Amino acid sequence: MMRARVPLMVGDAPLLAAGIGAAGLSLALTAPGEAWFTALDTLMETGAERARAEAACADQSALLRPSAAQAARRWYETLQEYRARCLGFSAGRV
Repeated sequence: MMRARVPLMVGDAPLLAAGIGAAGLSLALTAPGEAWFTALDTLMETGAERARAEAACADQSALLRPSAAQAARRWYETLQEYRARCLGFSAGRV
């Protein structure tokens, strides 16, 4: 959804709130229904607030979903680290 520049509305679970960042709204799961409706109205607004939320979606999406090159580089680094640990273990250094 964020990649499509659609702001999100989530419960206040820590991982969800951290995951959306400024790309949406986080509400207490125990908040009354009226608070959820007001938040939904806020997300549906047009104008400057909507443009800000859409830009935040694009930014947050880029953070959460790295490019293929970034993912490949991180995978390579992880494999190299694992290899070094294995070699250290087999040499008795670990």
